[in-house]
Amino acid sequence: VGDIRNVTVGVIRPISGWDDRGIENFFPSIIDSTDSVSHDLLAERTTTWHGDIHCCSYYCWGGSCCRTDWYTQSIDDWAGQEDLRLP
Repeated sequence: VGDIRNVTVGVIRPISGWDDRGIENFFPSIIDSTDSVSHDLLAERTTTWHGDIHCCSYYCWGGSCCRTDWYTQSIDDWAGQEDLRLP
């Protein structure tokens, strides 16, 4: 069992049928235009999508934030950043 702090938690826009594709090692918060799935993800865009961030996540070990619009991704440090504290 690994350290629980070595976990990434995030949210992603709803994409119907995406689980059925059987993609292994899918890390949606760090996808950019160099990834083969980038254009597939962008093709799923609907009129209900507002804004330009499609997925974001929090890395529990270092407290960094990842976000992507599936063209570009960034990993940001932010004011108040800290890792997950365990008792």
